[in-house]
Amino acid sequence: MASTAGPSGNNGEPRSLGQHIATRLVQIGVSEFFGVPGYAADGYARAKGVGCCVVTFTVGGLSAINAIAGAYAENLPVICICGGPNSNDFASNRLIHHTLGRKFDFMQELNCFKEVTAEQVVIHSLADAHEEIDKAISAAVFHSKPVYICVCCNLAGLHHPSFDSSPIPYSLSTKQSNPRSLEAAVEAAAAFLGGKQKPVALAGSLLRVGKAQTQFLEFVKAAGYPFANMAAAKGLVPESSEQYMGTYWGQISAPYVSEVVESADAYLVAGPLLNDYASVGYTLGISDARMVRVDPYRVTIAGGKGGQMFGCVRMDDFLAGLAQHVKGSGTSLDIFRRLYTPPPEVPPSPSGSPLQTKVLFKHVQGLLQPSTLLLAETGDSIFNCQKLRLPDGCQCEWLMTAQEVSTMLRYGANPIIVLINNGGPYNKIKNWDYVKLVQAMHNEEGALYAVRVGTEEELAEAFSYARNEGADKLCFIECMIHRDDCSAELLEWGSRGRRLLEGEVVMKPAVPGLGAAAEQSLVVTSDEVVTSLVFSVIGGVLFLGLWVVARRPLRRVFLRRMKLSDVPARPPPLDSTGFVQRCFSYFGPVFFMSDGEFAEAAGLDALMMMRFLVLGCHILTPLAVMSCAIILPICLSGKFVNSSNTVAGMASVMRYSVSNLAPKSSKLWACFALSYVALAWAGYCLYMHYKSYALLRLVYLRFSAPRPAGAAPVMRIVGFERRGWPAARQNLLKLISPFYMLRSDAAYVKRFLEERAADEAAAVAAGTAGSLDEQCSGKEDGSENGIVPFWLPPEHMPVLCSAELGSCMPAGKTCPPSRNRAVGWTEAGQPVWVPAEQYAVLFQAAGPLPSKELWSLLRPRSAVPTAVHIDSSSPANGASNGDSANGASGGEHAPAAEDKAADAAGPTAAADHAAGGVEAAAKKLGQKAMDQLQGSEAKLEGYGADLVADQLTHALQELFPASFTSLVCVHNHMAADCLLVKYDAAAAKRDRWTSAAAAARLRLKALGESGFEGEEQKGSEGFAGEVNGKAGITGQASGSTGLTGWKCRNAAKRLARAEAEEAKWRQSAADLAEQVETARQAALAKPLGTAFIALFKDQASAAIAASDGLTLVPGVNLTARPAPGPDNINWAALWSTWGQRILRGLAVIPFLVFWMVFPIGVLTGALTNLNTAVCSGTSDTNSIYWPWYCEQTDFWARLLKGLLQGLLPPIISMAWDTFVMPIMLWTASQSERRHAALSDLDRRITVLFFNFDLFNTFLGSVLGGAIFQQIGNMVDTPGYWLQMLGTSLPAASTYFLNYCLVGALSSNFSRFIWPHAGVCLTAIFSDILRLTRPTTERDAFMQQQVPSVRAPRSYAKFLLVMIMGLSYAVTAPLVLPAAAGFFFTAWLVWRYHCLYFYERQYESGGRLFETLFTLMVWTLATFSIFTGIILAAKQNYTAALIMVFTQLPALLVYHKKVVLSTRHFAQHLPLQSALHAPRAVVDPAAYVPPPLRPGAVGWQPEWGKVWSCYGLGRYSF
Repeated sequence: MASTAGPSGNNGEPRSLGQHIATRLVQIGVSEFFGVPGYAADGYARAKGVGCCVVTFTVGGLSAINAIAGAYAENLPVICICGGPNSNDFASNRLIHHTLGRKFDFMQELNCFKEVTAEQVVIHSLADAHEEIDKAISAAVFHSKPVYICVCCNLAGLHHPSFDSSPIPYSLSTKQSNPRSLEAAVEAAAAFLGGKQKPVALAGSLLRVGKAQTQFLEFVKAAGYPFANMAAAKGLVPESSEQYMGTYWGQISAPYVSEVVESADAYLVAGPLLNDYASVGYTLGISDARMVRVDPYRVTIAGGKGGQMFGCVRMDDFLAGLAQHVKGSGTSLDIFRRLYTPPPEVPPSPSGSPLQTKVLFKHVQGLLQPSTLLLAETGDSIFNCQKLRLPDGCQCEWLMTAQEVSTMLRYGANPIIVLINNGGPYNKIKNWDYVKLVQAMHNEEGALYAVRVGTEEELAEAFSYARNEGADKLCFIECMIHRDDCSAELLEWGSRGRRLLEGEVVMKPAVPGLGAAAEQSLVVTSDEVVTSLVFSVIGGVLFLGLWVVARRPLRRVFLRRMKLSDVPARPPPLDSTGFVQRCFSYFGPVFFMSDGEFAEAAGLDALMMMRFLVLGCHILTPLAVMSCAIILPICLSGKFVNSSNTVAGMASVMRYSVSNLAPKSSKLWACFALSYVALAWAGYCLYMHYKSYALLRLVYLRFSAPRPAGAAPVMRIVGFERRGWPAARQNLLKLISPFYMLRSDAAYVKRFLEERAADEAAAVAAGTAGSLDEQCSGKEDGSENGIVPFWLPPEHMPVLCSAELGSCMPAGKTCPPSRNRAVGWTEAGQPVWVPAEQYAVLFQAAGPLPSKELWSLLRPRSAVPTAVHIDSSSPANGASNGDSANGASGGEHAPAAEDKAADAAGPTAAADHAAGGVEAAAKKLGQKAMDQLQGSEAKLEGYGADLVADQLTHALQELFPASFTSLVCVHNHMAADCLLVKYDAAAAKRDRWTSAAAAARLRLKALGESGFEGEEQKGSEGFAGEVNGKAGITGQASGSTGLTGWKCRNAAKRLARAEAEEAKWRQSAADLAEQVETARQAALAKPLGTAFIALFKDQASAAIAASDGLTLVPGVNLTARPAPGPDNINWAALWSTWGQRILRGLAVIPFLVFWMVFPIGVLTGALTNLNTAVCSGTSDTNSIYWPWYCEQTDFWARLLKGLLQGLLPPIISMAWDTFVMPIMLWTASQSERRHAALSDLDRRITVLFFNFDLFNTFLGSVLGGAIFQQIGNMVDTPGYWLQMLGTSLPAASTYFLNYCLVGALSSNFSRFIWPHAGVCLTAIFSDILRLTRPTTERDAFMQQQVPSVRAPRSYAKFLLVMIMGLSYAVTAPLVLPAAAGFFFTAWLVWRYHCLYFYERQYESGGRLFETLFTLMVWTLATFSIFTGIILAAKQNYTAALIMVFTQLPALLVYHKKVVLSTRHFAQHLPLQSALHAPRAVVDPAAYVPPPLRPGAVGWQPEWGKVWSCYGLGRYSF
């Protein structure tokens, strides 16, 4: 920079040193200088470019050093001139005033200034004064930093030739950009920014140092980027631009600013000063890897590894060059416009109400003009001024001191000074009378207006005076506000600054550039909770409204279960004629039907599901009231959220949790004490429910399904009579009190027993009924030839499937009691249906064969018989593998005439008869055969299975001669079953083409075809001819001769094609039917010795035989257990040996672990940030850069990217939880082949689902993101994990609060309108769109299938909500009411669906509740551990350790006590009760799988599956 000399000396004389310094100051633009303490010079430098202050030695210098240090930090060229000691004193031994008292050392002040100035010079000689002064001033201008000049006091007025009237012109060489470095920087930055989709620009405070405000504006206009200023750069860029977003200040920014900036994939930051103040404690959500950082003389692109740096590049040159080469992008600007919400207008305050800060700054905004200079003092004023919208030309600076007011009065300045007075409670300062202080400074000299205001009216009046009458006065307005009235931004900034000062590790997002968005992905803010609540209510009302509208037209969907014809007790019909009836008619069965009637109608399994929902209400509702009454006031009394690290937007919710309590607070002991109350209450409720379950299960075991046999089933409607408030009150009281629930169940059981005793007495008085054989006479089997169609109406079904006499009822057409029955006789001699499983025992291979030495001791003395057991291919059986007389597969040796005679003669005669059978069998089967079986370790199949079966039969005959009837062997029927599936598909196509051919014939007849024969459709030929000789199909000529017109010709073509297809599929079905029979015979010829089912006539014998620990067969290791019901057997699990089960269990473990820990959240999160991952940088800087994806900018490309990031992640998450996990867990559980009953399989899947939800969903939501984000901190700081937990656990409560609210108010009600995807979609396509109308009886049957409850998935969700509610019971009480509401609405919805929509696939008598009890104990343990961790994170280690070491052992003892005192007695019927149960004859065909029965009686596509109508198979790997 070049300039001419300043003013000359008087009369052409040489100038003095002082005049020379003044000339140089004028040449660089300084026309005024200032005194102590230098802050005015700081402000002058901001406004004019260079400032100057003149101070006295040491006293003045050290006073000004604070201001000089501030100018150094802000890069302001301030020249500090100090009057030093006499030049002669430097060599003397004299003590000088204004020094620190050291002789010979006058450099203390200079040494202090060395740390805060760019250059320091001392002028103690005129000879080099010119050179030293120019050196210091040049350094100030060149570096934009303060400098220090000390002038000896005796030299200031002296003249020197170098200061003559024509001095050498002042010149300064400025920094220039290196052209090649500048070109390379512009090219690299343009390429980096051009490859991004959502770039933004930021203006920092060093933009002033680089003198590049104009070039920055040119760049953002050319690029089209939205831009924001950092806090210290307020006023440096025009805020009227449509591209201007506001102030970016990390977590304390406006939400739309932080969201746009931190979600950007690139940002150009011009002149950033990223200290702790500007970065909010180093927590800005921007990453160097995505940044083009422009410093005054350096450009850095993608800092860090792989980044580029260019030196010798001026900021103004770079921005000007980049503006000409940058590729424009308006994506971020569009996003900003969508997200931008204008600040809410501050309403006028009520008259006389105290003044508020927001009201004050509303009026300050009205004062701002383009010529205004806004000065904000450090504190809340700075944060509030960031929200002001500055007119173009209005400048904003920080810092002003009180003593400057005196200077303003002296020089007649006319500013408006607003002092915000909140009483000064935070800095512990004395509260002055500031109005009188300013008046004292005034002292009747100058123009002053000073006033104190406390209301909006007074403030408006004061501002009006200041703008008008007081426009030429210094106006001082003291505003009195409440002590706690401060901005949320100040609290947030203070909390992060405090953590930084205390040395805590600042949590920053691990994903670069995500910032607040990444941090808030782990939690839900207060506004999001409110928004979710509102939309959940709207969604719930919408779902209920849709259901009300659709109930009548789609009643066959919503009343699906009512289609079953043999439900013994069904709920009352629902009136849907009028709008009011459609809205409220379902309330009657839900609220007025008793639990006893509910169990009779829907089964005990369904009732226990309702009881688990009631358990949730019992536990959570009182805890919600108690915890909210005790913990909430304690939490609200804390202030820790205001001064701690809280995610922006969460403070209002976090204050209701222990997050608001300071570490080591004594109030945390309240949470500790309440945890014991919560644990005790939950344990009490759980125990009451277990006792209630035991009562109901014993009634189920003793008196289930006591219906008369041999007659058509009698349908009884329960809950039909009109009931009022007492019935509803009883159910509501059961929802509230577990004690009342148990008392009601006890009363119900007592009443039931009395009614049952009265019915039995009446039956005895009425006499005996006709024998069942007489009722069976004349009833044809109907299953001798071919495969019996499962869709035939009841009157066309064979005797085995008849509702009156059958024991092989097909699934999908009947309820479980009808599929799980045997014929019994009461004491009065009346035939009744009784549960078959109570008369059956399952024996399974449980270990290897004994050694030869052991076998020699265990060898029986006599050979075993070969009679009584069925399904054996052994020639010694005396029966072939063909069909038995009663239709069961395999030769069932039911008691013959002599057997019945033996039974009639008594146990002795029966034993003699059995002994005779043993002697006869011993002649046929020698001991050598058994020795060969043992010695060769042969597989237990084929002839080996016969040997085991014979030995087991012999043992059972000896032990139970009067009650043991038969033994059913197990066969691998999978091949026959798979062929039946193919046969069903072929038969379905055959019947459809048959219907199509009939329709074509009718069409031809309608067109007047003459000579056409076969007008009537031939009756559907049965399947008899398909097995016993394929009947040829007599094809009829289409008779197209003589047809006229294209309609007739087309009809004839359709008929010909239909007949051809019908013939093809009829032949295919016939071939498959033969293959089914072949596979059936092959399976029957090779029985398995892995499992056997023994049938008895009385329950007592079955109970004794099922006792664990009995060794009935010495040569084979068999375990005994009560057999599952015929519809509850998991046949595939009976095919494996004990060794295969062990190997399968081990093989499944890796599969299970993979699906349990699969990070589905990571996948959805990656999709959410797909653009960020694959489009960051360029192909050179990003190894996974997708140019074909990132470089497309048209509408369809943007739409695709939006769908991938916005719609696909939630769809994947929902599909994963609803479809993938149930299938995977079923696959793993079924592959283990350890679960002989479908109910056991359900229990296993429930346990796996619980573990998945606990560790993957719950703990993953709480800790997963935090752990991955902070893994580095956890490694570097071993104790950091506890601090991380203390931050993550309470913060995640808002997510779970939101989850429970959505479930309670919306998703539960959605089940009304969408109970089952397959049923609802079928109804839409069939009933509404008319696209898939059934054309055959088989298709109609399949469309009317009643789905079962997918219990594990439902229970998993219930348990997850229970975990959420209990885990935060004493630390975040707001979750409890939401969780309790979830259980109540779920009870309402599921109670309806269990009555009217779902039909259980099997009936286990509520056994799943035993597993749920154990899982609930684990949930309580999770509550204890979780609460202990939160207390430990709050540094209350004593309470945490006491909890863990007392509550967990107590839970272990509690579980053991309940199991021993209650569970043991609920699993099996006591022998005393079994002795009085009816004797029964179980048809062995009931325990033969449908594929092995003649004609596949009872087979249908959904038989034997754990869940019906969910697309699962029967077999896994």
